[in-house]
Amino acid sequence: MPQPGSNRGYDPAHVIESFLVKYRTGASQYIHCDWLRGDTVLQSIFGWGDMPSQSTYSRFFGKFSQARNTEVFPPLQKWFFDQINIDNITVDFDSAVITRYGDQQGSSKGYNPNKRGRNSHHPLMAFVSQTRMVANAWLRPGNKAASSSCKSFMEEKEDRISSG
Repeated sequence: MPQPGSNRGYDPAHVIESFLVKYRTGASQYIHCDWLRGDTVLQSIFGWGDMPSQSTYSRFFGKFSQARNTEVFPPLQKWFFDQINIDNITVDFDSAVITRYGDQQGSSKGYNPNKRGRNSHHPLMAFVSQTRMVANAWLRPGNKAASSSCKSFMEEKEDRISSG
């Protein structure tokens, strides 16, 4: 996890926990997180001395790169799914075409039914129906077919959600 840059920084677990609580109570943008900073009831329930500000969340999540995401989230996701007591799960797979404007990294021209000839991304996603959680997601260039790399994607998904 990204560590704070100063001795007054927040513990990463506190940043994530408070962000999740704020999200579950209706915050959909970083600026909404400031609405709950003065909520002493939430601070008391969770044992927080204080709550991070909008800029703290922005700086913290801004430290995540593709390499850090790959390092942090698969083990965290595996831990999460290991905590769920479900015998059988249903995994739904889907892909989509996302039109990109300008020069977006990783986008390319491919099948785009809405904006022919435009660059796009063609993400591949897997969802666990019982928990409504994302099991895996890959952001692929727009020139990839819907079935491109499906076997590798499914194997990676299986590794992340199967009990060990």
